[in-house]
Amino acid sequence: MTRAHTLISSIGLTVIFTGFLLLGGCTPARVGVFGNAMFSGGLPALSIAPAPASGLTPMVAGRLMASLETDASLPAFARVNYALFGDAAAGETGKPAPVRRHGHVLVTELSDNHSWEFDVESNPTRNEAYLRAIKLNGQEWTEHLLYADSADDWFSAFWRNNGRSVPEQWIGKRWSRDYANYYRVVMEYREPMPACIETGTNEGQSYFVHAVFRENGPECRRELADFDARAAQAFEVQNLRGMENPAEPGNALTQVFTVKPERLPNMKKLVGTAQRISRGGDLFDQAD
Repeated sequence: MTRAHTLISSIGLTVIFTGFLLLGGCTPARVGVFGNAMFSGGLPALSIAPAPASGLTPMVAGRLMASLETDASLPAFARVNYALFGDAAAGETGKPAPVRRHGHVLVTELSDNHSWEFDVESNPTRNEAYLRAIKLNGQEWTEHLLYADSADDWFSAFWRNNGRSVPEQWIGKRWSRDYANYYRVVMEYREPMPACIETGTNEGQSYFVHAVFRENGPECRRELADFDARAAQAFEVQNLRGMENPAEPGNALTQVFTVKPERLPNMKKLVGTAQRISRGGDLFDQAD
């Protein structure tokens, strides 16, 4: 790489990072948890609420700035609105109550939508068994069946930091959808991984490596089917597009959790990655 290119790249990074800081306070209004629903009154125009029978209660909601991995040497910065839901059952005296049901919603916006867009979710990752397209309330979403290890999971840290115990491994269903290529909405439902299921991968059997769930007999298959049914009924999604000035569905959330994780979330695990928008001859496409 030439010295001139290095200087240009450094200047470009400074400009992008400065823009990232300046835009930090410009997240569109009326995004967050109101009542028990994650509400976004702009783009995307959605209300996502736990279903009454789901056992999910809003525990905490917030906003942060994070970076996403990209196909270039620079990260893409993003504004993230998040909400965590779960069972609010109390445990035995002196013992943390184990979490039996967990849900979260993320509304992520790339700060520089002229340079970056979300990668298309076309193949499952190493912890996902499959991806498939489904319809939710008239909109197409990508459904993921996955597992998550709690040891390095950001939302699991939220539970632990606020006095609750989590399983070593979760089984989860995730639904994701992009808007204008630079917004991504993710909602996910989790339960403790059934003891009868062993997780692995198909590495060595296929070019694309994805997770494999090995079920121990018909009873285990029934457990997986029961989880699948509960996950399908976990959230109620309302499309607010076309509604003029949709009202927030209640008061702003009173936070139940007060202690946040010490680290920023791994956005690749939670929402995926970004890619540069190629316009020919731009900063990222210059030859070394």
